[in-house]
Amino acid sequence: SPSHAARIPWTRSTMMPRIRHFAIAWTLLHLDICRCNILEHAMVRQWKKISLRAGVLHAPPFAIRNDDGTYTGFQPDLLDRLKIFAAEDGVDLEFVLSDAPAQYGPALDLVANDCNTTENPNVLEDCAKFDLIVGDYYCNPSRSVRIDFSPAWLRTTMSGLKYVHRDGRGYDTMMQLEAAEGTACVPEGTY
Repeated sequence: SPSHAARIPWTRSTMMPRIRHFAIAWTLLHLDICRCNILEHAMVRQWKKISLRAGVLHAPPFAIRNDDGTYTGFQPDLLDRLKIFAAEDGVDLEFVLSDAPAQYGPALDLVANDCNTTENPNVLEDCAKFDLIVGDYYCNPSRSVRIDFSPAWLRTTMSGLKYVHRDGRGYDTMMQLEAAEGTACVPEGTY
């Protein structure tokens, strides 16, 4: 006989709550919010309110600090969406946003798990200043040892190539390249 799970229809109304719950659990797990087993606490204690201290890097268009002290941009919008998902699951999720240091390295140090080391000379109190950093970091092996990253939501490659004719003329825009019947090369997977 087929299992109960096999009989549940895969519709938007049956799958969206599961996807939301998974997205919240996955994101919270990877944000390293409290250095404990988050899923165990969420299931056993049935959290109703979670408040996280988030340092925000001013990095337009990802995060922008407005003159009135509020933040806009893709990353604050993503946090707002996570709050909506959490509310639909009965959890009041709050992000307390404040400015992080302007440089990526010092901001990362404020959530890293390696205080009082050669890599991070900050004292423990400084390392615990934020529960997460809202920033557009590249995930690399040396950073991955120090912090837990959320799943990647953006992939980029920085490269530049400018074709120049023998007579010195170059193409400055895609329209010029297209008019000359030129070809643009981009990394595989580029959107």
